[in-house]
Amino acid sequence: MKIWPGWERKKDDLREELESHLRIAVEERMARGESYEEAKAAATREMGKARSARCRMCAMRCGN
Repeated sequence: MKIWPGWERKKDDLREELESHLRIAVEERMARGESYEEAKAAATREMGKARSARCRMCAMRCGN
C-alpha cells in the first residue's frame, strides 16, 4: 500500500540521511579514540534506534 506518490523514495532518502548522521557520529567518536564498536554503540544510543528516529522524522515531515 502506498501512502502517496514518491513515498518509497522519501523513505529511502530518510534512511540514507539517518545512516549518514550515524556514520559521521561514529567517525567523530573514533577520532577521539574510541574503537569502532564503542563508537557505534554510543552513537546509536545517542541517536536512538534508527527505526524509531525514522518514525519520528517521518511523523514530523508528514505533519503528524
